[in-house]
Amino acid sequence: MALSLEEIKSLSKTNLDNAIDLFLDYMKKHPSDPELENVGEFLFAKKKLVEKHPSLSREIISEDFHGLLEKLRDTEEMFSEEESPLLEKIFPELKSFAEKLQDVEEFLSSPFFWKLGISLKIENPEKFAEDLVNRFLEDPFVFSFEVVEALSKVENAEEIAYHLVRKAKEIPLKEESYSYILRLFEVAHHLGYSETDELEEQIKKYFSISAKVNASGNVEEIL
Repeated sequence: MALSLEEIKSLSKTNLDNAIDLFLDYMKKHPSDPELENVGEFLFAKKKLVEKHPSLSREIISEDFHGLLEKLRDTEEMFSEEESPLLEKIFPELKSFAEKLQDVEEFLSSPFFWKLGISLKIENPEKFAEDLVNRFLEDPFVFSFEVVEALSKVENAEEIAYHLVRKAKEIPLKEESYSYILRLFEVAHHLGYSETDELEEQIKKYFSISAKVNASGNVEEIL
């Protein structure tokens, strides 16, 4: 018995080539079916992405979005921005996933989002930077290599950098805060902040002198 278009789509989760053959046969017999274009684009998207990214074929064919995210975390594979519309045809949840990245917690939990070819611009960089700093003060390991790399992929990364510096200057100047402030400047520079700041230089000088004092044990020799 012939399969419906919906059944052909479902079959593509386990046998893509067979599903495409059945679709082509269905198209010959039902050329006026209004769903032909949608299903055809869906199957074409799968076929094209599987051919381009064979190491991700299982996740693409089975439409396993969570599995795809996990696989991207541990591989050099990535999708181009041009391939993002193809991914959306296979994974309708991609759009809502991208929208959730406006939230800092969601962003921190998915630092490999850019490997999906997603173009992300943070709508409220000031609030985003403030939330980032608050999380950083709670957990000094928040700015991992992966997170900083993800931040650098954001379209308006320099705006975030500016607000990170502004928030860093609001942190009370106490010795125990110096390393936090300096780390915020480091992250900001990675995101495109290029200004030389007096506060940053003073803290760097403090750490340099402290290291020399600890090494020599004689303050007078350093000064």
